[in-house]
Amino acid sequence: MKVAIISDLHSNREALEAVFAHIQTQGVSTVYCLGDVIGYGPEPEFCVDMVRGHASLCLMGNHDEALFRDASDFNPHAREAIEFTRAWMKPKWYHSTERKARWEWLRELPLTHQEGRFLFVHGSPRDPVREYVLSTDGFLNPDKLRSIFDGFQGVCVGGHTHHPGVHDEELRFHGLEGRETLSLPLPQGKKFFVNVGSTGQPRDGDPRACYAVLEDEKVTWHRVAYDYRATMQKILDTGALSEVLTLAAAPQDPPPPALAERVDALIAKTNACEHFVAVYKVWNREGEEGELRFGFRAPDLGLFEMESGKTAMHQYVSGGTIVIRSRSDDGSQTTATIKTLGDQQQLFQSAMDRLEELFPRKSAASRPEARSGLLFRIAVEPDCEGLTINVATGSGELLAWLQDMRRQPEHLTAPEAAAAELVFTPCEKARFAVSAETGFVSKLEKLTPQGAQVRMQLTSLDLAAPVSADLFRPPPAPAAAKDMSAAYETMFSVMLFVQVRSDTYRALARRVDDKLVEWNDETRSKAQKLFRHVDEELVTLANARLVEHMQQGVDSIADALAKKLAEASPQLVRGLKAGAAKDREGMEKQLLQVLEKMLGQNPSGVNCKLRPTLDEDLLALEQPILREIYGDKITKPLLARFDEKVGKQLEAK
Repeated sequence: MKVAIISDLHSNREALEAVFAHIQTQGVSTVYCLGDVIGYGPEPEFCVDMVRGHASLCLMGNHDEALFRDASDFNPHAREAIEFTRAWMKPKWYHSTERKARWEWLRELPLTHQEGRFLFVHGSPRDPVREYVLSTDGFLNPDKLRSIFDGFQGVCVGGHTHHPGVHDEELRFHGLEGRETLSLPLPQGKKFFVNVGSTGQPRDGDPRACYAVLEDEKVTWHRVAYDYRATMQKILDTGALSEVLTLAAAPQDPPPPALAERVDALIAKTNACEHFVAVYKVWNREGEEGELRFGFRAPDLGLFEMESGKTAMHQYVSGGTIVIRSRSDDGSQTTATIKTLGDQQQLFQSAMDRLEELFPRKSAASRPEARSGLLFRIAVEPDCEGLTINVATGSGELLAWLQDMRRQPEHLTAPEAAAAELVFTPCEKARFAVSAETGFVSKLEKLTPQGAQVRMQLTSLDLAAPVSADLFRPPPAPAAAKDMSAAYETMFSVMLFVQVRSDTYRALARRVDDKLVEWNDETRSKAQKLFRHVDEELVTLANARLVEHMQQGVDSIADALAKKLAEASPQLVRGLKAGAAKDREGMEKQLLQVLEKMLGQNPSGVNCKLRPTLDEDLLALEQPILREIYGDKITKPLLARFDEKVGKQLEAK
């Protein structure tokens, strides 16, 4: 066998033509397509005709399938593209035979194809059209991946995720990591899940089209450059497809170095800021207008106040304490006081100190690091229907969006060299305008197929007048307010667990991109030392409430058991032993569930340009360490306490 495999073409003519031309240079005469011929792009008919004319096999993809059913579960831009394609391709009674033939060909595409030891699907063996087999499933969702491997023999070949690589039987993922070509063996007697990547819309950090050549015991991926600007212009020329889809066709050209230098200057300027008060108008998803105010006074006073409709959220930070006052739309009120903020700030500083010790910045010219213990972050929810705007601890930047801009310079533009605003488009659904003078967000827009919708607009900014300490002093809690301190403290501990790990990952990514760190065995070893140092403290702090609760539970069980055993018959003792065994099993199961939830809290915003898979590499190193630390610090001590207080009583009987 020697066959070229393409997938996820997504109506991208330029990419498909470039890939077919490259296939001809490889001496391969057979081509298989794994689906998603259409969707997203501007030329569905051309791509369908090319696949029909040149591919020996084509399977059904989820976008192909969506032409013939409801696409309401797609994101708005994907759904918009399906509607565009349906309107363009669906034949009416008076249309040509050829147009009708295209439509019927798409409708009748098979779901799977078996050929010797090779099973071909678009998604997975369990759901050939729709299930994603992600590059991270091996360490984030191992049970899922094992179940998928149980569903086939030999080698399964798929696409769908737009992320080329192969999963082996040990659940490890091997990706291309920016290489133009990569060959990996597929020896007989072993199982593999091969992802051929995407021809029309790569999403692994490499804009070049991707395909694979499959042989009996080997797979080889190829990356092929194409004229993505032509595709982007055609998307705009349709007048029906959203301009947001041009961002998916290929990355924008990198900005000139001067832009990154301007962001560096803003980071240094804001981190040296002693005080400010910023006020914004905000609009929620229903279009209701509200007001946001946040402020800072060095070194450790912070304020966040949001009023929108009937709801309100106020946070007051002073030293190591956060006081929260909130009001829901039904009028109910809550209050909370979180006193562990100082511990969290110390933990963050400890992590950064250890990072600097293991991976020192070798030049004073390196990008400025944060000096503040406070963080003001504006984040866009995944569906961009709302905003997360808060003050908390974290990487210490006063204005965290500046670091986001510096980590993703390809999403940063300025209309002209001396522009008063920098425009930052971190995803296809949101756009920030940031003052080139102050570094503050001046406007945040949600991007929709109908156009941009303003969600946040700066109304005043005071950087000059000293801020009174009274501004950061919380008002008395209303008498009817419910005290949620315990719940909020747990929530903040979980947020800290994610935030410190994210900041650690990002700091490493910055060092890799700045070429201060080379990714090799020595770096991996140092990263493991870093994780062991950081995670021991993180796991203990994030689970403090859980441990306290479970310790109290064990003590209660032991006290109740002592009373029952005082006059227990042998038969009752046997029942008590069975009940205690169930209690212990339940505790162990609950601890395992908490661990799995923690492991699912992945660091975000890593965006390493020189090594796009750095976040996955670091997760693979950290996951076993987290499991070991959690077992040593949480699970084993709690189960030992149970055995000591409960088990020994039963043994004595």
